[in-house]
Amino acid sequence: MVFSSTMIIHSTSCLQCEGGNRHYPFGKSIKESSKLLQEADSQIQKSRIFQLPISCRTNEANDEGSPLCLSRPLEASEELSVFSNLSYTVAKYLLLLQHGRSDESSSPSSEESMVQLDGQNFDIASLHMAVCDSSETFTIRLFSDSGAAEAIIPGEKLRNWHPKLGHAIDQDNDSADEIEKKDSVVITKTVGFGNQHDHHHARSRLFPCKIEKKGRYGYSVEWGDQATIIYSMYSIAKAAGATTALK
Repeated sequence: MVFSSTMIIHSTSCLQCEGGNRHYPFGKSIKESSKLLQEADSQIQKSRIFQLPISCRTNEANDEGSPLCLSRPLEASEELSVFSNLSYTVAKYLLLLQHGRSDESSSPSSEESMVQLDGQNFDIASLHMAVCDSSETFTIRLFSDSGAAEAIIPGEKLRNWHPKLGHAIDQDNDSADEIEKKDSVVITKTVGFGNQHDHHHARSRLFPCKIEKKGRYGYSVEWGDQATIIYSMYSIAKAAGATTALK
């Protein structure tokens, strides 16, 4: 799996001299170089690149046991500004993660972030999934500020569902090995996605299973036959009957 970065922090990035000149003892930063900025993660906005300067005032405050953010001396306005912006951004993203929300200011992903179910629009980041071994099903719940929706996915359907793209798998042509190679889907054991010769036996081998949330990307399902497949939120929502939300 590939995870996008939320922010970039440059520690001891530069030194401000009394004459006003700024020096970069460890090389010019991404924020100061347009070439480096273009090579950085495309989802990192310039406002989320932080430079912590080499500061005698910060060092003295640490040595004296009086944090700069508490004493707030006037001559440390630059340092305090960086710390303030950094703390605000970290708090913002922790809040978004806590409530299962995606970052609306980031670049759109290759998958649609909004889906429609039961006539309501939902951010796929709000999706929650639970497994019921006795009924061999998965319960999917989506939440929004105006309501919620629930759907049931049969285990057999999810096992025969594309983990990333959100459509039924061609059992005659698509194996787990081929899908992993083409679509960068994490599969820890190469197995077939269906057994058309022994339909009932294949189904009975799928449960009990375990699920684990994988950040904002999706859920991993450890099936009863020891195959582990990571499904994207988008794929799970599509399996539950959701459609791409109209813009």
